[in-house]
Amino acid sequence: MDYADALQQRGTLLKLAGSPEEAEADFRSAMHIHLGRGIDGEASAIACRNDLAIALLDQNRFEEAEPILKEVLTYARRPENRDLPIHGEAVNNLGSLYLARADYQSAEPLFQEAVDVNSRLRGSPHPVLATNLDNLAQALHGLGDLTGAEVAYRKSLSMRRDLYGSEHPDVATSLHNIAVLFYAQGNVEDCEQALRESLKIFRDTYGMAHSDSLTVVDSLVSVLGAQGRLVEAETLLLDAYGAIKRAPDADVARQTAIARRLAALYSAWDKSDLSHRWTETAEHLESPPDPVSTSQSDRFVGDGAHQE
Repeated sequence: MDYADALQQRGTLLKLAGSPEEAEADFRSAMHIHLGRGIDGEASAIACRNDLAIALLDQNRFEEAEPILKEVLTYARRPENRDLPIHGEAVNNLGSLYLARADYQSAEPLFQEAVDVNSRLRGSPHPVLATNLDNLAQALHGLGDLTGAEVAYRKSLSMRRDLYGSEHPDVATSLHNIAVLFYAQGNVEDCEQALRESLKIFRDTYGMAHSDSLTVVDSLVSVLGAQGRLVEAETLLLDAYGAIKRAPDADVARQTAIARRLAALYSAWDKSDLSHRWTETAEHLESPPDPVSTSQSDRFVGDGAHQE
């Protein structure tokens, strides 16, 4: 294998493994090698630039990623390149940068272009096209076009079900996204149903302590709390807190956030003692452990126990 290609391949593996800083170094090295080959290395150098920009986005380095993505898009829009996969990738990636910045006005036409390009090049159903549609829906939602967003979300959800079946995490992601839209439309019943379906998939796939499961729990608790269904909200939060506590690599930040939500719930419920106890739990979790008496942490955990 060519050395530059090997560097790019290793960078891709590092990025997938959650090491975008190390991936960045490999992409930069591969890019410089390809650039040294002149016109013969142009396409490969552009592919490296695209990968480099994604690694920068993974590090929230938007200002550095934006000019690189614009350069890739200029290349992809050349007449001779418009039927290449890089075209759809380039418009989607630049749109994703704008979406992360909540610049929906700039993101929406790029995602629409990505949908048009990948519908033509890849056909339907296709995983990339499903992602493009989901991104487009988020941009339309941000612009206040709730009807257009619903159409795009439903297309993405249907496509992912066709591709993966009904129990796949990507389906759960689509369900969560469309649930947020339903809530904005005032459609609380469909919102709750979609959230419960999403949570079941994530929980069955990853467990309750996984970040995706906990994100849906947070949304579902908000919906239940807004309806005054505090017992159901409490049960969800306690289940989530217990799952994180039992996990071998407990996410303390998430655990703390749930403790604070429980404190707020009990405060709204006029259960001041429980509210105080969960506030103490959160404060304890945020503090460095006592090297002498760490066993005292047990008095704060489970501490809310259920709750008459």
